[in-house]
Amino acid sequence: GIGLLAFLTSYVVVINYSAWRKDNSLIDSLINMRFDTIILDEAHTLKETTTNAYRGVSKIVLADNSCPECRGPVEQISLRYQPDSYLEHKQYFACKNNSCGWDQNRDARSCVRKPYGAMRSAVNVFPLTGTAILNKPTDLFALLSLIDPEHFVRKYEFERDYCERDYYTGKVIFKRGGLNSLVTRLSGKWLARDRQSAGVVLPKQDIIQHMLVLDE
Repeated sequence: GIGLLAFLTSYVVVINYSAWRKDNSLIDSLINMRFDTIILDEAHTLKETTTNAYRGVSKIVLADNSCPECRGPVEQISLRYQPDSYLEHKQYFACKNNSCGWDQNRDARSCVRKPYGAMRSAVNVFPLTGTAILNKPTDLFALLSLIDPEHFVRKYEFERDYCERDYYTGKVIFKRGGLNSLVTRLSGKWLARDRQSAGVVLPKQDIIQHMLVLDE
């Protein structure tokens, strides 16, 4: 009964982006929980990839922490190949579940290639924001690197492919055709709605007047 209960138990953790600012060990604890779904509210907070907030979220979202066969926990193993050389040790992952027996080293020696990101527990990542672009197009890169890290790898490549610098203002803007090209890449990854399509009905405003008497 206990085993079945543990299998059926799900965990919901609510945490803010500054939680690990003074203690990065919290990130390791969150990675070990192996979340399958991560919701990033007010995701524009992560628009700069150099911030501690983005780095922490990136480590949690992109962590190789799950067996690609049974989705159980994994551990790193170190194998010795050539003594007294720079290839003396190499790190591999292996499944902790004895019943599974998956071993990354055995896959490598058998030329078995797992799909990109197969070892990540986070299969659903949802950044939520009303202002995906605050100042410049490159604000989008941080969020795209979390939901599609295979194609959005480096910020300078994003700027090179989709943006240019305005000659008069010096600001980064979408270059001609850049936005259309990006929209094509975002097919199936982006959902934008206004109040009407989302079914949000705001109540009628009541105007209240206050008379203020000011002394000299």
